[in-house]
Amino acid sequence: MDPTRPIISLLPGSRHKEIVRILPVMIKSAIQMSEQRDDLQFIIALGSKKSLGDVKRILLAAEKKRSLPESLYIIAGETFDALNASDVAAVTSGTATLETAIIGTPMAIVYKTSAINYGLLRPLIKVEHFGLANLIAGERVAKEMIQREFTPAKLSHELFRLLEPEQNRETRVKLSAAVDKLGRGGASKRAADAIISLLSV
Repeated sequence: MDPTRPIISLLPGSRHKEIVRILPVMIKSAIQMSEQRDDLQFIIALGSKKSLGDVKRILLAAEKKRSLPESLYIIAGETFDALNASDVAAVTSGTATLETAIIGTPMAIVYKTSAINYGLLRPLIKVEHFGLANLIAGERVAKEMIQREFTPAKLSHELFRLLEPEQNRETRVKLSAAVDKLGRGGASKRAADAIISLLSV
């Protein structure tokens, strides 16, 4: 990959149902963005190789409709390195958002489940934010696009915004401040304690 060109990581989650609902939207967003800027590079970052089959099927289906970005890579088991190398990322809500915040990569937090699941679960969710990074920060350091808000156009717009140098620097500062709330050392336990305290409110 060319380190002088922008790198965007796409983290579609680890579960089959997450990937099949979330990755197609991410791919459409990547296509839209690459049509506006031909210098962008995209990484589909997976936690393990077990999801490779799902990803390849989704890419094949997308390619039948529109040309994929010229610089589109798939990696498995190297999420940390992908995020560390990236200028911005689209991250499925979950522990990966906290990892992204710790690394300091500006991100958009996304999620999509079935309409039935969302209808049943949404009334039970009392916290102000979905993303762990936002919960710990106590503010929206990363824009959240959940369910109907998660569209290729909105994701593209947010990632382009985060690629702006001044916005990118400002977001990195906010992420660093959020991570500082966890303290140094024992970050995992501190993160868990912070989440539990928020959920018990």
